[in-house]
Amino acid sequence: MEQIKMFLGFYTNAVSPSGWIAASLKTAQAYQKGTAMAKSLHRRTRAFLADRHALPYTAPRPWQKSLLEQRPELKAVLAQHLQSVRLYVRAMDIIEFMAELANLVRYALKKPISLSTVQAWMHLLEYRWMKVPSGQYVDGHERTDVVDYRQNVFLPAMAKTDGRSCQWDRDGNKVIDIVPPPTSAPPAVPSPPPHAALSPPGSEPSTSSSAPTPTTISDSTGTSPTSSTEPGQCPTVRTVTPPAPTC
Repeated sequence: MEQIKMFLGFYTNAVSPSGWIAASLKTAQAYQKGTAMAKSLHRRTRAFLADRHALPYTAPRPWQKSLLEQRPELKAVLAQHLQSVRLYVRAMDIIEFMAELANLVRYALKKPISLSTVQAWMHLLEYRWMKVPSGQYVDGHERTDVVDYRQNVFLPAMAKTDGRSCQWDRDGNKVIDIVPPPTSAPPAVPSPPPHAALSPPGSEPSTSSSAPTPTTISDSTGTSPTSSTEPGQCPTVRTVTPPAPTC
C-alpha cells in the first residue's frame, strides 16, 4: 500500500508532474527495484482505483517467523530467565542464555543467535529501552502535619504580610493602593476613672468620704482629750499623759 501511495504521489504532483510510466519507474527506483515492480504497480493501482476494497494482500509466510514465534514455550522460558537475572536486563543476557549447550540442543540451533535477532525478541517480550529515572516524587500535601502547618502557621503569617507586599491585578497591572487586611483585635474598653468605687448592680453607691477620721486617745481617767478641727484641715488630737507613779 505504501508503494501505491508513493506512485500516486509522483503521478499527481503539481510541482513536477510525471507520466504514468515515469511515476511507476520513480517508485521502483526508490525501492531499488526494476521494471518488474513498475508493471506490478500498474496492475495493483488500477485494481485499487476500480475498487477501494481491493487492497494489496500478502499471504502468510510461516517460514519467515522467528524462533520465538514458532516456539511459544521459549517465550515463557526467556521471560522467566530475565526476571531472575537482575533489575536491569540486557540483550546480552538472552544471547548468553541461548549460547548454553543445553539450550542449543533443546531448540535445534546450530549457532548462537545474533544481537539483532535478540533486539527484535526484546520487543516481542514487551521490553523497552528507557532512561533510569533520577528522582522520586512523593505527594505529601495532604499529610496531617503538613495541613496543620499550612492552616495554622503559614497562611496566617502570609495574611499578616499581604498588605505590605506588591500585588498585581488580573491584567498584570501593579496595584498601588493596597487595602490592609482587617485585623481581629478586640474593641477597646474604657478604663474606669481613678479612685472610683465599683458597686454591684442594684446596690446603692458608696458615700464614704476620703477625709481622714480623727482619732481620739483616752487617758487613765476615761475622759477623752479635746480635739479641735478647723474647716478644711485635718483634726488635731491632744494627748493627755498620766502622772508618773511615786514610790
